[in-house]
Amino acid sequence: MVSVIICFYERTQHLFRCLDSLEFNRDYFDEVVISDDGSSEAARQLVQSKIAEYPYPIIYSFRKSERFELAAARNNGIRSSKGDYLIIFDCDFLCMPDTIKQHIKLRKKGRFVSGRCKYLSEELTRLLFNKKKLTGEYLEELYRFEDDSELKKINFRCQKRNFFTRIGIYGAKKHVIGSHISISRDDLYRVNGYDQSFTGWGGEDNDLGHRLVQSGLLCIPAMTKTRVLHMWHPKELGDKHWKEGSNAHRLVRKSIIQYCENGLTKKSS
Repeated sequence: MVSVIICFYERTQHLFRCLDSLEFNRDYFDEVVISDDGSSEAARQLVQSKIAEYPYPIIYSFRKSERFELAAARNNGIRSSKGDYLIIFDCDFLCMPDTIKQHIKLRKKGRFVSGRCKYLSEELTRLLFNKKKLTGEYLEELYRFEDDSELKKINFRCQKRNFFTRIGIYGAKKHVIGSHISISRDDLYRVNGYDQSFTGWGGEDNDLGHRLVQSGLLCIPAMTKTRVLHMWHPKELGDKHWKEGSNAHRLVRKSIIQYCENGLTKKSS
């Protein structure tokens, strides 16, 4: 069983376009889980009124939160899902018609798949929102419009890291995972998921990647295969840059512990 987990906070237009794009992938997953991390009552009601319109099962899971906490939102989505294989997205992602198919195609024991996005401009994102109905051809046209040379460079660097890791030159800290991943449920629970000691956003995905590689998994870079577009949105006050805050200090700690205590399950006091 395959679950697609979407982390969501307030951006309803982005979420609905993300869900629209998943319609072209519906033969390759069994359920979608929307993990809402403390959206307003108005946003919650709108989402809950719309999800029945989609031609695939959607589970809506709300977590009361004072502010958006991406690691906690992702763990909430993981716990709410039923799949033995999980694909983790954000609500501002737009899937291509073969995105989920490619994630599943790369599925293999002992590894996880890491992908990244092309970024849509503000103008193209607004045009996307104004379009009444998405088509696969339109999605492909959008993807071709944006340059992918940077994705190819990142993909090559990640492949090189994998090679040097296998021969013992690089350690787990050399691995930086992308904006969306797919992985078996068992492998995620083995390291206890995302570390909720990372607050807000930023660094929690890299930390997970480090711990997964440390646990013996191979990271498969699929930046050019698992194609995703990132829809533009205004930067929040908290987007100053996570590398300037406490998350960065936590990420660069000297030792990597495979199992985080503040994750999917918490250590009893």
